[in-house]
Amino acid sequence: RMGEIVDKHQVNILYTAPTAVRALMAHGDNVMDSSKRDSLRLLGSVGEPINPEAWEWFYRVIGNEK
Repeated sequence: RMGEIVDKHQVNILYTAPTAVRALMAHGDNVMDSSKRDSLRLLGSVGEPINPEAWEWFYRVIGNEK
């Protein structure tokens, strides 16, 4: 659903909690395959510290390595 919202509304800045990132990680690397997320230019994590593995996954899978 997150990918659909990003695509539909051309979201370019995405902030979310590390808990949400880890929840998405649990679904695997293909969780966002149904969306392009081309509009994203900035990712952020708020509310609590994020571990390096979750940040790398967030950058790579959600942010398309941008």
